[in-house]
Amino acid sequence: MPLYNEEIIGITRKDHPLTQYPQVSLTDLLPYHLITYFSQTSIGKKITSTFLNYNSNLSIAGEGNDELSLATQVLANDVVGIVVNNHFLDSFDIAKIKINLPKNTRTVFLAYNPKVKMSQSIQLLINLMNKNKA
Repeated sequence: MPLYNEEIIGITRKDHPLTQYPQVSLTDLLPYHLITYFSQTSIGKKITSTFLNYNSNLSIAGEGNDELSLATQVLANDVVGIVVNNHFLDSFDIAKIKINLPKNTRTVFLAYNPKVKMSQSIQLLINLMNKNKA
């Protein structure tokens, strides 16, 4: 069951040329080395496949575990990080850049087995979400 969509953004050092634009397209990213999550993770697979399906010339130059490791790499190197926009990034002196991507590029789902007995609170949440979905 879909819960919410996460925004995928670019992160760079504040002196990076991309910071002059309020939003960039995937074509705008062609000249730059990109880093994102490890390709063995679901989010890493999704971002890499989305970007490479759009243009196989995009350069995925590195990978990291999470937003913290990717933000650290961005600050240490001249690369553009492709990450989920979240509060962990706020502690870094980096620029966040909007990327023109469909809103549902990264959807977070609630998975559950309806045959397993759940707590009343969880069942109420699922019922509420099903009602709002209809």
